[in-house]
Amino acid sequence: MGTQPDLVRPFYVKAKEAEKLAAEFDQYVENLKNILIEETGGREESSDGKKTELVGKDDIEKHADFLINKKKGDELKIKINEIREKLLALLAPEERNEVISDLVAQDYGTQSWESFHFEHSPLAAVVAMMSMIKNDCKVITNDVPDGMGGVESKTFKEAIPKEKLVKIQVMEDWIFDNTHGRMYPRIVALAIVYQPVVAGGSVELPEQPLFWIKYNDARPFFINAEVFNRNMASRISVDHFFQARMFDSQIIKEPNVYDYPIRYYPEYEDNGLAALLKSEEIKNELFVMEHDLWEY
Repeated sequence: MGTQPDLVRPFYVKAKEAEKLAAEFDQYVENLKNILIEETGGREESSDGKKTELVGKDDIEKHADFLINKKKGDELKIKINEIREKLLALLAPEERNEVISDLVAQDYGTQSWESFHFEHSPLAAVVAMMSMIKNDCKVITNDVPDGMGGVESKTFKEAIPKEKLVKIQVMEDWIFDNTHGRMYPRIVALAIVYQPVVAGGSVELPEQPLFWIKYNDARPFFINAEVFNRNMASRISVDHFFQARMFDSQIIKEPNVYDYPIRYYPEYEDNGLAALLKSEEIKNELFVMEHDLWEY
């Protein structure tokens, strides 16, 4: 029987190879994104010298010419599929089905993948998509070591530590009730948000939902479950906690044709404060919309 280092060495080598492949792909996408930004005027500069919003964020022509006419989009599509295949090739055939990832680029019938995503799309959406592609690569890179069979071809799954379950994400609709003349939110679904880590816990990936639960399906359980309340004379159910909106929150996404959260847009990607201000701006828009429905 081999020693423990001998048994795990093949998996360590594959994990390091996955990290190397992902780093090269990440750098390729980052370089491509920077070229797109520079070709369309770069970023605006604030009074303190920081780079902020894209100058050509609404442009739909320059990047389309670069990505479609100059075939850089087709090259990106090939790179995406290549990195996916290379990462999956590190796993045994029976283990590959365990890896679920959005890192794939396929044509849509007669329309090419690059035409579907880059033609008639503003630069801001294209740059945000580049960030999503990089994140998808990090996710599949993290899944590759998890999918490797352990000693004697057994797979060992570790439970996610509770300290990594950091938040609850709430999906809700804001509804204006014409009959009663009021505007109110209706919770649609809830998701547990966790903080994935790679490289032995030294690198934290962006927070992401672990799974979604339809609120109406969970409500019978929430009604009978209590939450802590400092006022012992008044008991509060989990359902009451959510319906009464007794939680602190910030808006991280609003409906958009690309289905991107705020943090994926280039002007907010590396600026948490700007993303928070955008959240407050959306909240204020809801308030103004309700206010403007009435005359005083």
